[in-house]
Amino acid sequence: MPRPGTQIDIVDGAPPGGAILDSGQAFFVGVSERGPVGEYVRVSSLRNYEANFGSRMGGSLLYDSAGAFFAEGGAVLLVSRVSGPSATRAQIPFGDAAAIAASPGAWGNDIDVAAVDAGSLSTTGSTAVEVTYDGTVVERSPGLATVDDLVLWAQEHSDYVRFTKGAGNALPTVGTTVSLAGGTTDNSITSTGVADALDAFTYELGPGQVAAPGLTTVATHAAVLEHCYGTRRNALLDLPDSSDPTVLTAAITALAGYAPWTRFAAALAPWAVYPASTPPATVVIPYSGIQAGLIARSDAATNNPNVPAAGANGISRMALGLTQTYSDDVRQALNEAGIIIAIVKYGDVRTYGYRTASGPNDTNWLWYGGSREVNALAHEADAIAENYVLRQIDGQGALFASLHNALKGLCLEHYTRGALYGATPDEAFRVDTGPTINTEQTTAAGEIHAVIRVRTSPAAEWVQISIVKVPIETSLAVAA
Repeated sequence: MPRPGTQIDIVDGAPPGGAILDSGQAFFVGVSERGPVGEYVRVSSLRNYEANFGSRMGGSLLYDSAGAFFAEGGAVLLVSRVSGPSATRAQIPFGDAAAIAASPGAWGNDIDVAAVDAGSLSTTGSTAVEVTYDGTVVERSPGLATVDDLVLWAQEHSDYVRFTKGAGNALPTVGTTVSLAGGTTDNSITSTGVADALDAFTYELGPGQVAAPGLTTVATHAAVLEHCYGTRRNALLDLPDSSDPTVLTAAITALAGYAPWTRFAAALAPWAVYPASTPPATVVIPYSGIQAGLIARSDAATNNPNVPAAGANGISRMALGLTQTYSDDVRQALNEAGIIIAIVKYGDVRTYGYRTASGPNDTNWLWYGGSREVNALAHEADAIAENYVLRQIDGQGALFASLHNALKGLCLEHYTRGALYGATPDEAFRVDTGPTINTEQTTAAGEIHAVIRVRTSPAAEWVQISIVKVPIETSLAVAA
């Protein structure tokens, strides 16, 4: 091909994907009407959520929080359903197969499955399968020839049903309609159930904010904190919706026993009044969904997880008000305790604090933005380190120098964005891959070591302006 010009190659297989490094994505767990258990679904809109997890009536806390996340600017939400152990899937025989609801819950009792004529244009089989949910046809297969075809179609294309093969391989005759039955719902919430749902969010899915919206027990908070500490993510913890500051103080105090996990957590209060899907009705929602959306919006705009999604950068697009109002003195005390408070300022609901739940004594981990910055660095450094696994460790130190330069380049990018604090890069970060940490012993063991030291930029929590009135007969230069 002559140059200049273009070239398109068709190859067998795409190049391998890279690490997921979107610090603005969110991970939610909670109760829903339906949806898979033990695995996550990536959703990109509230309508997409509904297609996978059902209506609001099946779990309003999770539904409303997902809606708020997208309304506030969120783009990528991973959802994992919490379901109790006694939940069952609806099912019914269907020819030489059994039709089974795609997930547990009473919702499956509203599914009908029918064998219908595939039509004269079908080239694969004469029978199609039509799925009806709550009286509305929601899915239709192409022409099918065998139960094996039916099983494969449902596995790959249906959001509502699955099929298991019986002794034979024959589809039911056209005109056969069955109604699934026996599905039961178990919306009991335990710390074990929350932890099991969180386990679906493996480390490889990258950084982000994790929440169990509206679940305010210490046991639930502990499950979220443990997950975040192990996956290098940040927690958004909803505190009880209470006007009593002692209730909030007790909730944050109860988290003290989970240090150092709390270094990566934000404790949020109060809850918010939000538009319902059918205005002018409103709903009350936990603040974690809003805050997750604010963070996603800020990260997309700044490419900097250290920037607080608070103050003028933390104004809700949709919130109509808050359920509680605290005096300035109470709000300051709660802020110092490690609780992020939302307020109404100039008519807008905004996040008005950005401290971690670690409390005032853990000064090196005071700011939630710094906590998010460290976790983002951790995932990005991990992605860089993968390029050095099973590389040859040479005796001239070239491999160590290469890693040093790659990590230094990473830190320099964050420094350029202002996330790392210092008048010069040397004051903001240091990368060490030298002989003091890569010794002959570690090299003989096939190990490469690196240490990154960073100073994250703090948040401007207090702004003080002095206005000096100068007499007209006095020069401003002299008054200065």
